[in-house]
Amino acid sequence: GSVPGSVGAATTHPGAEAGIGGCAVINRESEADAQTMMQKQLEETQKQQERLASMVSTLSSQIASLRHNEVDPWEGLDSTSSTSTSFRSRLKYFYGSTMCLLTPMEGTAAHIWPRSRGFCFPSSSSVSVNHPKNGMFLVKAIEEAFDRRQVCFICDPFTRSIAFKVLNPKLKEQQVGSTTTFGKLDGKCVHFDDDRRPSFALLSRHAQSAIKFAMCEKMISDQDGG
Repeated sequence: GSVPGSVGAATTHPGAEAGIGGCAVINRESEADAQTMMQKQLEETQKQQERLASMVSTLSSQIASLRHNEVDPWEGLDSTSSTSTSFRSRLKYFYGSTMCLLTPMEGTAAHIWPRSRGFCFPSSSSVSVNHPKNGMFLVKAIEEAFDRRQVCFICDPFTRSIAFKVLNPKLKEQQVGSTTTFGKLDGKCVHFDDDRRPSFALLSRHAQSAIKFAMCEKMISDQDGG
């Protein structure tokens, strides 16, 4: 009676080892797949950063062509946030949400071209200062940095997307809410499937002003900006 039992135990043991070995193979394959995916993500992030740097360079090269007497509404600006409930309601209706453009948090209704400076941007004369395309929902920390030209949005009309750019390196460790930082948001892209998006013309005008300011304040070098 004991011999068959011994044989049975002996015959099941190699099978058990094979099963464990099989799991090890699967685990190694899964690990390899994960490493491949991570490598692809790193490469994609690098390409995105290179594309963003190229677009910043292009914008900075356009700064030289701006007229010296051209109005810069962000010069000495305190805030673009709006206490107007009607403007906030327009933005909510237009975007379908009051969530921040970059974070999963409730946003403040902020103008791009400041309401306090009137509206005198010739190429966008058809867009009034309180038009929803002249606004977006941002958490307070990002909105304040936007007003101070410490950050900007780089627009790519070909992909219908905008990328968040942190110009002041001192901001990168600063918290944005409780879950992220400016550094983690740097380079983040937002894609728009339809025309419900901020005005690319106004965001680009702000980006030109912000990059010019960042270069003057030595936040970025002329080489970084092109």
